[in-house]
Amino acid sequence: MARIYKLDIRNFRGIKEFSHTFDNSSLICLVGRGDSGKTTILNAISYVLYPNWNLVFYDTDFYKCDTEHPIEIEATLVDLPDELLKEDKYGLHIRGIDKETNSIKDELENDYEKALTIKLEIKKDLEPKWYVINNRQDSPISISYYDRAKLNVFIISDYLDIHFHWRKGGPLYSLLKQNPKIQIRFFE
Repeated sequence: MARIYKLDIRNFRGIKEFSHTFDNSSLICLVGRGDSGKTTILNAISYVLYPNWNLVFYDTDFYKCDTEHPIEIEATLVDLPDELLKEDKYGLHIRGIDKETNSIKDELENDYEKALTIKLEIKKDLEPKWYVINNRQDSPISISYYDRAKLNVFIISDYLDIHFHWRKGGPLYSLLKQNPKIQIRFFE
């Protein structure tokens, strides 16, 4: 299952600029007082890896409602599905994690961990665009919702009823796609 190595957020809701390297942590906790940005960070993660094409944004999603500066959310991921790393997919955009310095490099050396950086950008037209980026390439390459869905990202929240729907992007659907032999039973 893919893991987030680094997250960058710019001009999204109450966050002007945020950058954090999670490194190889297997457990991450966001702790803070109410209204400190925890939910905004979680929403940013779910949006940059959003498994559908129909994500809606509003002027109020921009930092201080300033639509002149685009919303940019970047997630650098490791432990990706092999099919996304093939050359005919996003293989030419693979980046490397230098384990000695914990830095992201655009060139992939033999001892580097493979990574992809997915960027979500929303300009004042409010149309979200997703890309796989690498600074050694002339231009980013679009990543489809179909390929983002292979990352199996979803948020589990206090709205429990949404977690038991069979819709794409939901936990039950993701579990079933990962292992079709899973049997799900409903009890009344």
